[in-house]
Amino acid sequence: MTHAQIISRSLSLLPPEIIELILSEIDQVPDLLSLAYTSRDNANIVIPNHTEYRKIRTRTPMPAMWFHLAQRADLSRNIREVQLCTRQDYTAPDRYPVSLVDSSLKEENEEERINNICTALRHMKRLTTFVWQYEADIKAGLRTLDHRHEDMILTSLSQAPNLRHLMLRGQCGAHVRDGKGTRRRSYPLWTINNLESLCLLGAVWANKSNSAHIIRFIQRSPNIKHLEVPMELDGLGTCHLPCLRRVGLPLTLGAIATSLHGAITNSVIRFLQCNSNIEVLNWNTVASYLLPPDALPNLRCLSSNSGIVAGLEMSESTRRPIECLDLWDADADRLTELQNFDSSTLRKLKIANVRSLESLHIIAQKFAGITWLWLPGKYMQNCSNRWILVEYELPQLLDILSSFRNLEVFRGPALWEAVGGDSKKEQMHIAIIDLIERCPRLRQLDHCSSYEKRKAVKLIKIHRKKGMNGELERVWYEVQRPPPGNVFDTIMRTFD
Repeated sequence: MTHAQIISRSLSLLPPEIIELILSEIDQVPDLLSLAYTSRDNANIVIPNHTEYRKIRTRTPMPAMWFHLAQRADLSRNIREVQLCTRQDYTAPDRYPVSLVDSSLKEENEEERINNICTALRHMKRLTTFVWQYEADIKAGLRTLDHRHEDMILTSLSQAPNLRHLMLRGQCGAHVRDGKGTRRRSYPLWTINNLESLCLLGAVWANKSNSAHIIRFIQRSPNIKHLEVPMELDGLGTCHLPCLRRVGLPLTLGAIATSLHGAITNSVIRFLQCNSNIEVLNWNTVASYLLPPDALPNLRCLSSNSGIVAGLEMSESTRRPIECLDLWDADADRLTELQNFDSSTLRKLKIANVRSLESLHIIAQKFAGITWLWLPGKYMQNCSNRWILVEYELPQLLDILSSFRNLEVFRGPALWEAVGGDSKKEQMHIAIIDLIERCPRLRQLDHCSSYEKRKAVKLIKIHRKKGMNGELERVWYEVQRPPPGNVFDTIMRTFD
């Protein structure tokens, strides 16, 4: 008798209510399915009562589902994650209960649907994650937003005892002024606390009349590890979050007025200084801010402009263990000059501009541990004192890539451009095989075409089969869709 069969038999001896309690503590659907596969009896218990009630991701109103969840507290209580996305958001597959939902239910009015959502949320005692992109849905007949409904949903959400990860975007909070929502009552978001991940995305969260309330709201969750808020948020420099590790600071209001530029700069710099445990930073700014040399001593991943790095390079005592680097305005020559960064730790590098092919060879030698590389489709060449964009010659590019001895993933359009575009697929096949021979660790490339639903390029996955003696017998590759995105991922979306 196998170990799984022993567990299955032991489980069957327990009372049904104890079995239900045990299953309710299992978070992941793959773990539930593993249990379901051990016996027919277990499958009947687990599927669909548990496998369909862990995560909800939906892009449409779905009144029948919300009516079902409002009526079945015994099922709703096990849901861990809810994502309410816009109709156009295909970055991840939809997931929602189907088997037990009465699809013949007639369309409800919007007020009844919202009441059912609120009731269902109050049932979800194990809810840990809530993502909401609040927009008008014209196709569903919702041409305008009723922010009273928003306040009702957030009020119910505030009662979830285990909520740890929250993202609000779109028009969430657009009606809030001076911290008050509809009917001049305090906005219910402010009562939520003990979060570990918080993303407030959109220009509405940079509204100065609400900044003091937003800051107090952030400080109600001292254990936050992941934070994304507009860089224009007034008072950000007063936030000290000892557990903070990942930060995203998008520019949401466009060009910043000169009168505000200095105040915002100082606020962000104070914030970065007093949160020295930050490891991942995505700072979406067009200006160059000189950070103090002692800032961000634990920084591992950075996506920003080269001005951010300039101040950090002045440190004589701190060599930052950067693993992932994306400097939007830096060329390859600038990267060869980086100082006070531990060159042995860099694994992922995105190069925005190339002016010298020789600089790529220098980067390969200086940062020998690079496993992930992105190159632009063309490089800059000086022609009669004028810089022009030209494609790489294929032999040149293959030589460059083979100098990265540990390369596993190559991103960007450079290889396709060097071959001649997607019309030269036979030549591309030869180039891929040649590159695989030169880079024995290579396992993934970008394809020339995009998967529009996920707004990302398709991937070429490389397979190798070795024989009994360890020698390579066969090499082949396949084109795959890009993987689903993770909404709570400030920078690794760049380095997937």
